Amino acid sequence: MIEKIRFSTDKKYELINITEQAQKIASKIDSGAIVLFAPHATGSIVICEDEPGLKQDVIDFVKNLFERKGYSHDKIDDNAHAHLISSFIGCGKTIPIENGRLTLGTWQSIFFLESDGPRERAVYATIISS
Repeated sequence: MIEKIRFSTDKKYELINITEQAQKIASKIDSGAIVLFAPHATGSIVICEDEPGLKQDVIDFVKNLFERKGYSHDKIDDNAHAHLISSFIGCGKTIPIENGRLTLGTWQSIFFLESDGPRERAVYATIISS
């Protein structure tokens, strides 16, 4: 079963919490896994704590690590940094499901990391039942 989690981003960089939507999809089975995949070359899937300071730290970290002048791709559309962030952080995650619940840690949440917004986005959720 494949479902889409759809949303809009408002900023160039943004963390969108998609945990609730993923949990709703995961609750359809007792055990297995959910595979989350962002079909975007400039977006990533991140798991971290939903705390404002940490979310800003994640954004600041990727900006400091990847934003710079001189990328070859920037001659086309000035967003090479966003492609590199997606390439290195990754556009997918697999999370086990047990008793209809995502097996996230106490403080873990699932986020879409926007690095080339604002845009209309989607994350594909595939359920694998065991």
